[in-house]
Amino acid sequence: MPEERITREIEVVRWRDGVTTREPDLVAEEFQITFHVEPLGILDIIMAPESLDEFIIGHLYSAGLIRHRDDVGDILVADRGGRFEVLVELGAEILKAAENSGDLEGAHARGLIQTECGAPPAWPTRPLRPIEGRLGMPVEALAGIPRAVRDRTELFTSTGAFHYAFLISRKGEPVHEAFDVGRHTAVDKVVGKALIADADLSTMALYTTGRISSDIARKCVHAGIPLVISRSAPLTGAIGIARDNDLGMVGFLRGGRFNIYAGEEHILIE
Repeated sequence: MPEERITREIEVVRWRDGVTTREPDLVAEEFQITFHVEPLGILDIIMAPESLDEFIIGHLYSAGLIRHRDDVGDILVADRGGRFEVLVELGAEILKAAENSGDLEGAHARGLIQTECGAPPAWPTRPLRPIEGRLGMPVEALAGIPRAVRDRTELFTSTGAFHYAFLISRKGEPVHEAFDVGRHTAVDKVVGKALIADADLSTMALYTTGRISSDIARKCVHAGIPLVISRSAPLTGAIGIARDNDLGMVGFLRGGRFNIYAGEEHILIE
């Protein structure tokens, strides 16, 4: 989607060193997107209307509700003058499996996901299964991630309002990327992009520009991503989930330093 659709220039009063001026400022737009996912129900999400197919695939996968990209059938997007509605069909096999397992109990709910993290899942999710295997990312590759993504966050630079999520190879190279006004919706988008590309998430780390909350940690475990990294801080709930499920977690990655909060075995320090 063109940048002019997701940002808007408005006039602000700017004070700098005792001088007041009126200047244009670039501000992020918010949109409420309505997803109709049968038989789960309706989901209203505050987000940028970009990569909507990728978002809903990643959202369902990182909640443990689907196991493959093919579990989602047709996705139809309607732009009704800036109000977006998305009709999502789940595949017959996933519906049959969910009915047999009872996973559809509590379906037909309607939930609203705001731009902040930490909200409980809108729909029932499967139990977490610990991460298998070890990523083995060299410490030099990890330390170099901020430099590797520096030129890819132009919307954050221009507005200060967008979060970015990257899937990073063991060598520290960005493989997939996504952005949104919410850090968790950006994560869902990048997971969806990887699934559509048939990428192996177990060979990548997630790098997010936002803090690591418990819902971000859950998404990583459900998606089988072995390491989550942030330039910001993790929260205690996220650390607990990581330690209980063999998820690697790194915070405050900046200026050639970082803290490991869980899963140091995923990082080759020596």
